[in-house]
Amino acid sequence: MIETFLLLLTGHLLGDFVFQSDALIARKKTLRGLTEHVVIVTGLTLLLLAPASPLAVAPLALMAVSHFAMDYAKTRWLGDRLWSFSLDQAVHIGVLVALALAWPDLARQSLWGMAPADVQLQIYAALTVVCGVIVGVPVGGVVIKKLVEPLAPTSAPPTVPAAAPVVGAPSTAPIIGMRSAGRYIGWLERGLTITFILIGHPEGVGFLLAAKSILRFRDVQDQTDRHQAEYIIIGTFLSFGWALFAALATKAALAHWLAPL
Repeated sequence: MIETFLLLLTGHLLGDFVFQSDALIARKKTLRGLTEHVVIVTGLTLLLLAPASPLAVAPLALMAVSHFAMDYAKTRWLGDRLWSFSLDQAVHIGVLVALALAWPDLARQSLWGMAPADVQLQIYAALTVVCGVIVGVPVGGVVIKKLVEPLAPTSAPPTVPAAAPVVGAPSTAPIIGMRSAGRYIGWLERGLTITFILIGHPEGVGFLLAAKSILRFRDVQDQTDRHQAEYIIIGTFLSFGWALFAALATKAALAHWLAPL
């Protein structure tokens, strides 16, 4: 049952958070875009289940219908908020648990089930890491963004009248950052945090925090925009906290698969 759920969960996470671009999310407001998304999720799940018999047709069909119905309700009526995102994922995962309980032998009757026992354990351990990284990196990005949205600065910081420019002095013009840089920085810091924990070097997380503190020092020392500084600090600790949770949960799950080896 656990093996079947892991295969279903991996397909869901890949379809919802890796192979779903921002453009596809926007297109999900149309029936064509929503159908495209469900086809991708179902196709990835089919590949992961690698069924050796028609047994997987019924659970795949139920998963596809429930995914379509939940995403349709979310895009039409629930909006894009933290509670609606949480409800959407809870329904999807609840359906996967129900399918794994109803068809517990899907994994055993798949192509994976034909492999030697130790190879199967290594495959499931690898999929566990994939799930942990997806939950820690892209899923964490979505959750943290929605958590801090209400805290985001809504107005420009107060300005202080500037003195006459001094020849040779450094420019005080605002620095324009890269587009989507915050998202990529978050992905990197959470990905590296998970990596350090899984390879047994948690001290690396302290190095990451120190490095980010140095790089963000100019932002948080600006006393004219205290709100922005506090917003950055809250986002940073949420990001590292989420990554640590994902890493420790992944490490605990790995112990289940690797203990018999």
